[in-house]
Amino acid sequence: MTPLLIALCLPAGVAQDDALRANRAAALLVTHCGACHGPTSDQPRAIRRWADAADLAATVADPELVVPGDPDDSPVYYTIEDGSMPPEDSTAPRVAPEDLALLRAWIAEGAPLPTARVVDVSIREVGSGYSTDEAPPEASVATATATDGATAARPARRAFSARVLRFLGRLHPLVVHFPIGALLLAPLAEGLARLSGALQLRATAMFLLFAGALTAPLAAGLGWLLARESSASSHLELHRWLGVGTALATWVVTVAALRWPKARLALLVALAALVGATGHFGGSLTYGRDWLDF
Repeated sequence: MTPLLIALCLPAGVAQDDALRANRAAALLVTHCGACHGPTSDQPRAIRRWADAADLAATVADPELVVPGDPDDSPVYYTIEDGSMPPEDSTAPRVAPEDLALLRAWIAEGAPLPTARVVDVSIREVGSGYSTDEAPPEASVATATATDGATAARPARRAFSARVLRFLGRLHPLVVHFPIGALLLAPLAEGLARLSGALQLRATAMFLLFAGALTAPLAAGLGWLLARESSASSHLELHRWLGVGTALATWVVTVAALRWPKARLALLVALAALVGATGHFGGSLTYGRDWLDF
């Protein structure tokens, strides 16, 4: 991995050890996490929650990543500690015990941001100090710092309305499985009705279609709320608009199935395919693009 070009000129009145610890924590996160959690990453699973490991201010400000003062409740720390990050298939180096201890100490101290201006240097080793060279003029780093030696202010607690919207958005994974199941079973019920002639199965197919049409818009709306917590990406946008399209398609298919019963099976199969495609892109946001690979 290309060495991270970042370091600090320590301001007067700031303890050098504390400033170096914050700087080394920032370097550690980029070195071990930046390959996937960065603006150029093609891993939708990685950037869904953490868009840029080099943006230390945004990382510290997000309680879904860092809880200042509590490393054991900070996903950035405990996912490294339990060995789940970096993942086994990642090219990023594993975090050494001494670097993990440094990261824990930094979060336990309140995850302070570096308190100086950024200059360009090359970090040779994250865990054992730096060797500095003159960096190319084009080099730049997206690491936030405070000015005038003052520690950056901690983010205020989210407003009640924002917390309600976040809670509702997180119901999306629970709610979305109901229309998915109903709309995938509807063509099966209709197909069996065609084969057996059982009117009960035909009624079941229509019930499943009605159930999907009622719950798909709710699932799509909750998905839009959940997307507010995610980093913008083309993959997320595709899943989001496919979800909207699927919700609208359920109503179109419902009306068409009532009006043209002979076309009902074909309509339900096409709708199920759309549901499957939308679900696939949603799954890749959670599990990665290779989640269905053998």
